[in-house]
Amino acid sequence: SIKDFISNEKLENSIQFTVSGGVDKYFYNNKNIRYMGDKYNTAYIDKNCNLSKDKIDFWLKPKIVIAGMTKVIEAVFTNEPLGLGVGTYGIQEISDFDGYVLTAILNSKFINNYFSEKFKDKALAGGYLAINKNTIEEIPYIKPNQDIASKLFNFSVEIHKLKKDNPAANTTAIEHEIDTLVYQLYNLTTEEIAIVEEASK
Repeated sequence: SIKDFISNEKLENSIQFTVSGGVDKYFYNNKNIRYMGDKYNTAYIDKNCNLSKDKIDFWLKPKIVIAGMTKVIEAVFTNEPLGLGVGTYGIQEISDFDGYVLTAILNSKFINNYFSEKFKDKALAGGYLAINKNTIEEIPYIKPNQDIASKLFNFSVEIHKLKKDNPAANTTAIEHEIDTLVYQLYNLTTEEIAIVEEASK
């Protein structure tokens, strides 16, 4: 089991390790991680563990990490090597989207509303979304033009930085800017925006 390769200490060959509970919008950590009945103050995994080379290579590359078993999509982009426990999903790339831009789109109110409506029949008890690699890949992604892409990139980088410095940082105003750009990207009417905003309360 990979549990044998997880420890509280950073060793020479280890990388950070997280689970769904350690992933939030624009932020992840490897602190106070519960995994298979044990709790780790800080979790690291030996990259020479008995997993496939493909999986380890995936962990070492930049990726978007998405928490499973949540009521809203919680996505964060990382350039750092990061091992993922069960129920945590990683996306390397969807066509040629920038990681920060795609993370902003995934965390937006519109995509969350679209996702919960489209996969309503797959939702789990308690309002948990059926988040997995397949459902995330079924979202219709529209490539933003240069203007929208650069704004989404800058806002996303800013939130990632703020959350890294302080996970409790209030980024509502910047997230609102992102939501507005995503409404433009998907050509929503004023009425459609009102429906999404109401559903997101």
